[in-house]
Formats: sequence, structure tokens, C-alpha cells
Amino acid sequence: MGGAKQAERIITWDVAIIGHDATYKEEFIPIDDCSYKVLLQKEKKMGEVVRNSFYIREPGNIVITIANGTFKKKKVFYRYNSKPCQPLYKLTT
Repeated sequence: MGGAKQAERIITWDVAIIGHDATYKEEFIPIDDCSYKVLLQKEKKMGEVVRNSFYIREPGNIVITIANGTFKKKKVFYRYNSKPCQPLYKLTT
């Protein structure tokens, strides 16, 4: 979903698909090779609309994978919003 996102942001997205028999999976893939991928939603059957959000602490991409279980063409609609935010905690030394 889009290019690399800046750190310290909240990303919110909605995904809708017309038709049934589709599954989806959501994950965050950081740009840094030493960081771990974060599985936000394991693969599951998609309902009418999926809404989720994630607080990003480092640059990376949100990847939404939709698998069509039939040979029929389906339309997928999505939108997303990105807002800068401050962490809820601050480390003081």
C-alpha cells in the first residue's frame, strides 16, 4: 500500500471486495534488513469490509495480500490515511 512510510505514524486502511471466496493477509515489512516482519492479520476469509490500523515506529510498507479463490473477476476498493503522532511514552534519562 503505497511507498515507504515515515516512522512515528498511524496508518489506517479500509479494504472492500465485491464477491465472496476471497482471503486476505496483512503484514508490515520494514525497510531495514535487520528488523522483523510483523504479521498484522493471518490469512482469513474476507468479509464485506476490512478495517485495521497500525502504529509504525520505523520506515516500511504495509502489504495487504488478497487471494481470489475463484476464477471470476472481482473488484477491490481500498483507502488509507496516514497521520503523524507522538508516542504515548517518552523515555527520559
